[in-house]
Amino acid sequence: MMTESSNLRNAQLAAQDLSRRAFSGSDLTRADLRRANLWRTEFEACELAEALLCECDLTESDLQGANLSRARLDRAILKFANLTGSNLAAAIVIDSDFEGTKFASAEASRMNAQGARFSDAVLSGSNFRLSDLSYCDVTGTVAHGTVFERGSLIGAQMNRMQSMDANFEFADFRHAKMYRCNFERTSFVGAALAGAKAFGCNFKGTDFYWAEMEGFEMFDCDMKGARFPEKVKIAYGPKGVRPPEVVPVPLYRKAATEEERKKLLEALLDISNPPK
Repeated sequence: MMTESSNLRNAQLAAQDLSRRAFSGSDLTRADLRRANLWRTEFEACELAEALLCECDLTESDLQGANLSRARLDRAILKFANLTGSNLAAAIVIDSDFEGTKFASAEASRMNAQGARFSDAVLSGSNFRLSDLSYCDVTGTVAHGTVFERGSLIGAQMNRMQSMDANFEFADFRHAKMYRCNFERTSFVGAALAGAKAFGCNFKGTDFYWAEMEGFEMFDCDMKGARFPEKVKIAYGPKGVRPPEVVPVPLYRKAATEEERKKLLEALLDISNPPK
């Protein structure tokens, strides 16, 4: 068994079976663990900044308080893992599986998570500000008080999501699908909702002020106490003079294109050619 507090910076551990090992408190900065079997492995309070964990099996692993900033976890399996209090700022988790994962009170700002699955995960109290969560699956996800400010959730599948008192301000929800979600007292101020659809959702006390709601379809939703955008009307002005046209600039993060996503995956998953 690996001893605790080991110095494994830049270690080459790709494709190895390291299941049920204890690395707690170790320094694995920039370690190459691609395609390793890390089932039920202990990484509590580990330093994993810029580590390569692409296509790893981290099912039921303990990553509480671990530093995974700028780490690469593309297509990794983290089912029922514990990431409570972890740092995934600017991490890359494209197409990863976080089913049932404990992600509470985590720092995940500017994370790249296109196509990731967060079904039945707990994200409450976490920070996903400016993260790319485009085309993610958040079925059954609990995200009370979570910050998604200026993030991209374009095309996201949001089924039975519980997200009371959350912050989606100036986020991109275009073409997202919301089914029986609970967004009570949540802020959608300035959010882009064109092409989004909501079915049977709870929007009680929700704030949609400044939101782009043209083309947002709602069916059987509870909107009691919700605040909506106000149309700007010119009360007075010189005759024959028009105000200058102002083109709004989106404040949300731009989602990665399919081509950008494909190139990034190809570079990270080539085990014979470690990315620089």
